[in-house]
Amino acid sequence: MSSILDGVQLLAFIMKDHAPKKRESSWTCRLPVELLSIVLEYLTEDKALGTLAVIQSTSRATYTIATPYLYRNIIMSLSQAFDLLSQFDEFPR
Repeated sequence: MSSILDGVQLLAFIMKDHAPKKRESSWTCRLPVELLSIVLEYLTEDKALGTLAVIQSTSRATYTIATPYLYRNIIMSLSQAFDLLSQFDEFPR
């Protein structure tokens, strides 16, 4: 699995640091969505949220595709969950 993660990190590096200027056509839009989805799924399973966030921030297209993977699992403590839920009237205090 580490070779897959190495490949994903290389892809994230290329997308972040070598992306064309805004006026140029973005090559990330030509990357097949299916391939990007496979990469994002591996990142989600490995909990590589930093790399996932880098991919998300490279373009509007990758932002739209990567955001559901990044926020698929939200982790919070019990006190954070209670604070969040206590803001709703239906939640007993």
